[in-house]
Amino acid sequence: MTSLTLFVLFGCLHACTYADKIRYTNEWIVEVKGGPEVADEIAQRHGFKNLGKIGNLQDHFRFLLQGEVSGLHMSSKSEAISQEKQVINAQQQAVKRRVKKGYTAPVDSQWYKQWSLKNTGQTNGPSGLDLNVEKAWLQGITGEGVIVGVVDDGLEWTHPDIYENYDSFASYDFYEDDYDPSPEYSSSEPNSHGTSCAGEIAMVKNSQ
Repeated sequence: MTSLTLFVLFGCLHACTYADKIRYTNEWIVEVKGGPEVADEIAQRHGFKNLGKIGNLQDHFRFLLQGEVSGLHMSSKSEAISQEKQVINAQQQAVKRRVKKGYTAPVDSQWYKQWSLKNTGQTNGPSGLDLNVEKAWLQGITGEGVIVGVVDDGLEWTHPDIYENYDSFASYDFYEDDYDPSPEYSSSEPNSHGTSCAGEIAMVKNSQ
């Protein structure tokens, strides 16, 4: 899902201001040969603080520029650090902005009943007490590519609202000890609550 570059991915946004087009932070990703001590020395010489190594990436460090910054691209700083013999690369971090995608309410005849997703008080309960999914959808977050495990009782995975998003390889029935978590409808004790939970998480949009 992510196609971000290495430098954008690890850019932590400390202090930054807004510009018309690209907003830059006061953090740099610097590739330094020689280890943490060398990185500390270089950072100090140029007015930075070395925030440490980036995960398991070899020789990559986060440098934080001390003091206020304008939010502009400070190429002179990058060039100055790059003059160091041990520095392979230095890049000031830019803010990665999320662009909101268009959102339309589901076209579903049963949508108005889904109080857990959008609570308008339709069950005489407190309005607004729901999962706030519409706010996530407005940000372009759909859950695509995410696998969610539901630990519950029976799941009607053949239901048209669920089938397309059901992952058989990630499912198991520990009660019956098989790979089919379907509910036992003939049982005196209903065990289909898993269907409700899975439907809230992975139901197909606009299903009728």
